[in-house]
Amino acid sequence: MCESLVDPAPPPGAPRGGATPPRGGGGPPPPPHHSPASFQIDHLDDRLSEGWSVLMVGTAQHVEDVDEQERLLGLAGATPWAGGSRPLWVRVVPDEVTGRRIGGG
Repeated sequence: MCESLVDPAPPPGAPRGGATPPRGGGGPPPPPHHSPASFQIDHLDDRLSEGWSVLMVGTAQHVEDVDEQERLLGLAGATPWAGGSRPLWVRVVPDEVTGRRIGGG
């Protein structure tokens, strides 16, 4: 685990509201409902030789409410970049968030 402090603001493009909804579908199966889960997001800026990494560890919750699924579909970046159908939303409710900055002095 990284021991650096994570900025209180979420990284650019991250959903707000206390939970991050990574989407399941295609590839490996999603984590079972109420199981331990993690989500990592990284960003590197080659031009500035700096970046950041954030790791969130918590509990997986399948989003089954149709109204909540519609709300999540309306968020920027909700369309799967890999294409295809991704019908299952999995929310990771955080218990611990760690991260670090890379470079930048």
